[in-house]
Amino acid sequence: MNFLISFSTLSLQSTLFSILTLTSSLNCQEILFPGLRGDSLITELKKYYTPKTIIPYDQARTKLYTEIFLQNDSIECYYSGYKIPVPLGTNILSWTAKYGIQTEHQYPRSLAAAAMPALGDLHHLVPSKANINTMRKNAPFSDIPDDKTKYWLLDDKVFTRPDQKLIDHYSESTSNVLEPRESKKKYLSAIFDMVYIKMNKIYIFFQNDNFVILL
Repeated sequence: MNFLISFSTLSLQSTLFSILTLTSSLNCQEILFPGLRGDSLITELKKYYTPKTIIPYDQARTKLYTEIFLQNDSIECYYSGYKIPVPLGTNILSWTAKYGIQTEHQYPRSLAAAAMPALGDLHHLVPSKANINTMRKNAPFSDIPDDKTKYWLLDDKVFTRPDQKLIDHYSESTSNVLEPRESKKKYLSAIFDMVYIKMNKIYIFFQNDNFVILL
């Protein structure tokens, strides 16, 4: 499946237009608040989709590592599959720092996710090996033709050539684009689960073929 997720700041008018377009293209089951426009639409979206509770950033990171991505007593880098063990009773933030696991903001911090609530929004936070987090910076996600891939990311290593037997297990990178490994693309394409787009004070993220808007 081809996909491209880029990051930019949009006007409210173009955003609302994009919502309608995305609703049609994703074959969503329903259009939220049909018939409402402008301020009336924004009021209803804010009423029903603004989070009631926003937890502090370190609490969000702790939840990320101890509840959402902790499986079989280990945490796995979202992009490369690199795993670290997590002993019972571990100070999780110190432990992940020791093993080079960082909190990756899939909507980049440098493009408006550096403050709350975006900073700690668990819809777009994932564990990432530090070198991969640094490599990606604020690059968009997209398909990369294999002959154009500069780096192949697997476990805790960066390769310039892939093992063809493991081709689907790599994330791929160029100087300005990142392609997540095949098992994660479903969360970043037309049925996104963990990425949102920010513009002005509105956040859009996609969940199981439906979009949700936070203001």
